[in-house]
Amino acid sequence: MRKIVAVSVLVLLFFSGCSQEAETVHKLDCILNGVIYNKTGKVVSFTREDAIKNGYEYYFRIQNDGTLIVNDADIYIKDIGIEKSYSLQRETKVDKNMKFTFNEAFDDVRFLIVNKEIEYSYTCSQEKQ
Repeated sequence: MRKIVAVSVLVLLFFSGCSQEAETVHKLDCILNGVIYNKTGKVVSFTREDAIKNGYEYYFRIQNDGTLIVNDADIYIKDIGIEKSYSLQRETKVDKNMKFTFNEAFDDVRFLIVNKEIEYSYTCSQEKQ
């Protein structure tokens, strides 16, 4: 009897939505357009064609659980206390030196390597879910 109750509870929890996946709230398709080396002021710009040819296309999914998925591969975690900023989730820790930041409307994104003062900029198109 206890097994039947336990199984019933598990089935009820499953169908009640406790196991729902995070919902995507923003999607951006972006192409790298430039790199700025803040210490030296050097700027490297890419044409759209060069960026695509070299594989510098990025797909961002921002989820309602505070995660950012980049190219369906890398996971970034919402920075506590820093609005619209996400740091790279490594296997054992969060790497706060590798950071994506978004503007208020989530239609512009920057990638920062904080300890090297390097900033990557993108040209993006946005889909709001």
